[in-house]
Amino acid sequence: MSKTIGIFGGAFDPVHIGHSKLVLDIQNIIDFEKIFVVPSGNPVFKDSHFIDSEKRIEMLNIAFKDIENVYIDNRETLKKGVSFTIETLKEYRSEYRKEQHFSLILGHDAFASFKSWKNWSEILNLSSLIVVSRPNCCLLYTSDAADEGLGVDLGGRRII
Repeated sequence: MSKTIGIFGGAFDPVHIGHSKLVLDIQNIIDFEKIFVVPSGNPVFKDSHFIDSEKRIEMLNIAFKDIENVYIDNRETLKKGVSFTIETLKEYRSEYRKEQHFSLILGHDAFASFKSWKNWSEILNLSSLIVVSRPNCCLLYTSDAADEGLGVDLGGRRII
């Protein structure tokens, strides 16, 4: 089986050290082929971004420049309409061989509203989810994986 490709999407509005720290943390436990950091274009759940796309991409390039196998992908910022995760995943699927595995990386805050995302169940057919809590923050949900101790505790940050 090939290594997974991580897709870490978000507003990144603004970009901060927590974003790069999260990627470093999960790279220490999961052997990714690569990770794409995908800033959102026109968001579904917000009216707009505070910082424009060009500045966010510039900040992401600075924040991730020294982290191996991490690439900034601006595809969603180039779209004219609303950006949907399902569409981005389908694009990645079409660019790689059929058996390529993808892992969608998201924070527990995004996961809390996951069932409201467009075609959320289809997302689960196209990728695995890696749900990460913020440091020193309790999880807003429970899962069998967490209850059975299958998550990983990274000193205040829990990955399920």
